[in-house]
Amino acid sequence: MQGLASFDRWLAHRAAPAVATSVADTAATRYLIAPGRTNAVAVAHDADAATLLRAAHGLADGDWLGLLADDARRAGARQAWRLAFWREGRPQWIGDALVARAGQNGAALRRAALAAAVDGLWAAGWRLVDAGVPRAV
Repeated sequence: MQGLASFDRWLAHRAAPAVATSVADTAATRYLIAPGRTNAVAVAHDADAATLLRAAHGLADGDWLGLLADDARRAGARQAWRLAFWREGRPQWIGDALVARAGQNGAALRRAALAAAVDGLWAAGWRLVDAGVPRAV
């Protein structure tokens, strides 16, 4: 319980606008909160799916995040693809495999994989909270 109260104080302190910070800057910030409220990461209010996934998995801007063929999930002649990032010399899978339709655009497949992975964050209990907005404990 003390840890939860400490986290709430930390979050309230981080959400409070500093003297040099405008109200618009504070309104443009959200916190991505891990399940169990053990971790919070500041993200822009308009953060895209890749940014949310990078924040959730602790990836730096230069870390690779993309699609890899998942041969274990191949569906006959159709290739399965999974979103992954590279850590410790091997891919770390994010989300479920998507089977590509014949002629499907690679960018569209990546967008679908990113959206599915973000849906997986919400299903796992991750939340987005606006900075400076009171919330029930």
